[in-house]
Amino acid sequence: MRFSLITHRAILLVMCSVIVSIPACSAAQVVQVTQVIPITRVVQVTQVIPVTEIVKTVPMEVTRMVEVTRIVFITPRVNTPPPAVPAPTRSPQETYPPEPTNAPEPTQIPEPTKAPEPTKAPPPTVAPFLTPPPAPTVDPSPTTSPMPTASNDVLVWYDFEGDFRQTGVVADRSENGFDAQVFGPINVTDGISGGKAVLLSVGEYIRAQSNPVAGRNKVTFSLWFRTDHPEADYKLASAAWWDGVNGSGWILATHIPEFWSDRNQSLFSPGQTNNENYFPAGEWVHEAVTYNGSRIKEYTNGQLVNNWPATGAVIGEGLEMVIGGWPQFPVFNFQGSIDEFRIFGWALSDDEIQSIYNERY
Repeated sequence: MRFSLITHRAILLVMCSVIVSIPACSAAQVVQVTQVIPITRVVQVTQVIPVTEIVKTVPMEVTRMVEVTRIVFITPRVNTPPPAVPAPTRSPQETYPPEPTNAPEPTQIPEPTKAPEPTKAPPPTVAPFLTPPPAPTVDPSPTTSPMPTASNDVLVWYDFEGDFRQTGVVADRSENGFDAQVFGPINVTDGISGGKAVLLSVGEYIRAQSNPVAGRNKVTFSLWFRTDHPEADYKLASAAWWDGVNGSGWILATHIPEFWSDRNQSLFSPGQTNNENYFPAGEWVHEAVTYNGSRIKEYTNGQLVNNWPATGAVIGEGLEMVIGGWPQFPVFNFQGSIDEFRIFGWALSDDEIQSIYNERY
């Protein structure tokens, strides 16, 4: 290598691929270079160090002109590592440009995470029924009188719809099993609400298998009837026997009802009088009788006619229930039409009786 020194500045033509910056030192001190670093820019050195000798170095190819203010002596790289030389201490006044910091590696953008697949909602669970709902009952009648809303305790309900003339059985729509057998060639006619009603002549009636109100002291009887003989004391329904002195059960009549206990005693308190219930011939009449354990009431067309004090005893066993007469005394059998016969297991109030009567309209 060739050097020329001109007024504190020298142009150093170096045939090399790297130049290493060495801390300041005197010309008499030789610095051994142990690391080769590529030069990427021209560095201006601000400190001039006197040069007392020129040391030859291994020829290297000059790839860049570097302007320096001091000469740095470089020795060829040897294979064996030289002994460790203590690093020179920097003077407090010396400042060096900060070593370039490596640019941080670009942060890798994380790959977008796949959205989790939507979880399938489990099929809705159907709460099991403790008891299956009853199938709706198809009413063959276009218009029938609905039951009062006071309770669902309906013991018997004959609406006289259906083909009972062919089957010989009148179905109990209360579903309590009090279906009734037909006796005689019973006919049908137009009912109170536009459906059918039963038309009875002498010796014709309908009989159930038992007395549905035996042992009760709370009950209501309700029915519609029509007759051409309002003066006759017809028996509309019965479940009683009577030996001329004693009796048991009950009787509904066009005029005065009758009740006995199993002790052969009347349920009416002694010494009672009766009010006459007048009604026209050939028209539908609503008759209702209630017993609440303390009083027996009779209603005709929604109006209270009789209100008798009672003994509080339960109704006697009597006989099988009959609609349309009293077979023990057939002379009292009813002649006319009957519709919507119902027995409730409690005593209806005045308003409830009036409501049943108003259903016709």
